[in-house]
Amino acid sequence: MGIEFFIIVIQKKQFSYVAFKIKVSFHPETRSKMKNKAFTTFTLFLLLLSTIFFNSCDKEGNPLPDDRYVEISYNGETFIQQGRAFDLNYRSGPKFDYNYHNLPQYANGVRYITLHASLKKKGSKESPIHTIFVKIPVGKEILLNHEYVIRSLPGKQIINKMDDYISINERENLSFIRYNPYLDYSQYIFGDGKVYFTKITKKENGAEDIEGTFEFTIPSFAEDEGFDVVKGKFKLYLNKI
Repeated sequence: MGIEFFIIVIQKKQFSYVAFKIKVSFHPETRSKMKNKAFTTFTLFLLLLSTIFFNSCDKEGNPLPDDRYVEISYNGETFIQQGRAFDLNYRSGPKFDYNYHNLPQYANGVRYITLHASLKKKGSKESPIHTIFVKIPVGKEILLNHEYVIRSLPGKQIINKMDDYISINERENLSFIRYNPYLDYSQYIFGDGKVYFTKITKKENGAEDIEGTFEFTIPSFAEDEGFDVVKGKFKLYLNKI
């Protein structure tokens, strides 16, 4: 005989949540007392976990935002994606990956960063309507306050086919900013601009946050000719992979 229950361990550094199943067996003479003690302990644990969970959610049960975000200004409006304080899926939030150890074959040994966010109008509860993806080869170190310049390929600012995107832009020495307004995944819009990484903060648990700004131009959607300017800033968990 025994009592089985689950313990959930929250690992803040990697924003992951791990469940362990524990089985406890008792001596026949003390089983009754131990059962009562175990039940009380488990009840208190569930109460604590529930308090943490509900304090991390709004009135509608949605996870509250934390201090991670990507924010842009575009055509006089502000769009944002914020991280969540209690989110089971780290990949769903805005993310900053430093591809350092496990490099894909096309990287040819060159380490690079990627930044990705799905943005909605600031203050709105509607679904995201813009996405932004940044890739910059940085080598063995991310330089602070350095101007990383990004240039789109001539004649390739708007690409309609995924095959073209992979063959043209996935190169080890190529930086790019890819922008998709209104979630139109049939087109890939590439901009010209610059990115600055301004601050890296190491926390007590070993995690690191990175902050920065960017500015780029993309072909205008309001006019047949001309360009729109997109300005942004971010603070994200630096995920070294």
